[in-house]
Amino acid sequence: FFRSMKLDLNVRVPWLQLLEFSLVIGLSAHWIGCFYYTISRAQGFTEETWVYRLEQIIPRFTMKDSSIPYLYLLCLSKGFEGLANISYLTRLPDSRIEMVMAMLVMFLSIYLSAYILGSLFQYLLASQQDALSEGFKKTIKSVETFADERNLPFAVRAKLLQHFEFQYRKAMQAS
Repeated sequence: FFRSMKLDLNVRVPWLQLLEFSLVIGLSAHWIGCFYYTISRAQGFTEETWVYRLEQIIPRFTMKDSSIPYLYLLCLSKGFEGLANISYLTRLPDSRIEMVMAMLVMFLSIYLSAYILGSLFQYLLASQQDALSEGFKKTIKSVETFADERNLPFAVRAKLLQHFEFQYRKAMQAS
């Protein structure tokens, strides 16, 4: 979806990339938090789980009295904690399954970091594509002005525009 949107000339690519980064990070935190909560729930919220430890750390938090939005906020917080690699050095998970989950989250964090770095490098290259897009827009305006001044038939005008659009897409795919 995002790749095809980046080829649309009416879309601002930097804003689209910011949205893409935000969605990837936000959805990753969501899924990680949900997996951690599911693991704790499957273990019956025993003393080995992170949810049980929250009852010890947060004075007013109890699983029985917590609303679903508050629990979701805690899950999301746990997901961002995992992505940011916070608390793994200070305290390892007590249960084996949470330890495996922690290692998977660390792996995902490394993967996301690599993805973001790769996307940033691609963004630097995209600035060259933005110059290409700007040149294409100027060319299209020149062709339309040319066609208007000479009263070219619609079919000829369409063929000219189609040719330059083809050349632009070919250049975008090459870079």
